[in-house]
Amino acid sequence: IGKEEHTLEIYERLINMRPFDVSLVKFCLKNGIRLGMAPEKILDSREVMTPDVLQRPYVKFCMAQALFKLGRIDESEAIIMENGGLQLADAREGETTITELYINIQIKKAEREGRTLKPEEVKVPRVLDLRMKAV
Repeated sequence: IGKEEHTLEIYERLINMRPFDVSLVKFCLKNGIRLGMAPEKILDSREVMTPDVLQRPYVKFCMAQALFKLGRIDESEAIIMENGGLQLADAREGETTITELYINIQIKKAEREGRTLKPEEVKVPRVLDLRMKAV
């Protein structure tokens, strides 16, 4: 096993051992995604997480990313648009992963309808738009 695969296994085990630990779960998901954790594994981890952890915005965002990677576009969009838009409290301006996910969802939806949509043509809801703005 390579170093990254071993690390991913450790993250999976940690989530299973401490599914109630919000900070640990967020850390494992964030770094697991960065290292290429399989989207199926991310979604499977929901089965052990406590309801409190599952309701955390960043955990929901990770689930939305996994659903998108599996082609489950509508489910992914439903998560990030829930209650007017998922607000990542610890996200900073310039951290655009949720913005990029929204844009990619809209592009995929357009493709499904036989249309072409460029990233710059997507109107991103304000709550999801964390791109740096020129003043």
